Amino acid sequence: MENTPFFFIHIPKTAGTSFWKTLVENYDNNQIFPNDKIIRVNKGAYPSIQDIRKNKYKKHYIGKSLFYGHYPLYTMKFFPRHEYAFMTFFRDPVERTISHLKHIKLHNSNYSMLSLKEIFEHRELRISQFDNLQTRYFLKGNPSFLLRYNNLKVVKRTIKGLFFIGISEEFEKSISNLEAKMNINLNVRKDNVFQKKIGSQTESNFNIDEELIFKIYKANIYDIELYNFARDLSKVD
Repeated sequence: MENTPFFFIHIPKTAGTSFWKTLVENYDNNQIFPNDKIIRVNKGAYPSIQDIRKNKYKKHYIGKSLFYGHYPLYTMKFFPRHEYAFMTFFRDPVERTISHLKHIKLHNSNYSMLSLKEIFEHRELRISQFDNLQTRYFLKGNPSFLLRYNNLKVVKRTIKGLFFIGISEEFEKSISNLEAKMNINLNVRKDNVFQKKIGSQTESNFNIDEELIFKIYKANIYDIELYNFARDLSKVD
């Protein structure tokens, strides 16, 4: 493991930002992709999968010890050919989806005038963002097709091989587990603790009706099973 680069697969709205802020503070900036400079140039966002595919950042990969971003497993073929130690966080799928809907409404002007239900049902977002997204992040092929239970079984086998699985609702405990696994102190900043973000004032100003919750539940049946499976995997004796 000594020379194995870490790769944090950041599933949206799963405490990933809190986690990578904790993680990157323990690395020199020149050991990381994407580093602060690249994110600033990219207007505060991770480089897109399209730019990664085009090898736009190839020269920035050399010698890096930590990779991270909203990059599903199938995009690994566009990165340097390493045996990575993969890390990720999972979150309750219904809560994750609701948080994602709120984020899009608040921060994407293309959807700000729509209700959460309209955003959820939007044809450009429905499959790619709200339909078993956590399962889709660990498919080995195209994530846009209709999922079947066999896809979930393959994903379960895949995540059993991850170096670290964190659970968003158990953020501090997950960090402690990782510290023990890596034999380091990650020096978690108190303002990065995920629980403080749950139910924040900004995210509370929405009414979520039972019909929408039921639709989200139905659209995330595989994610719910995967989340429970991940919780069991994340437990430390």
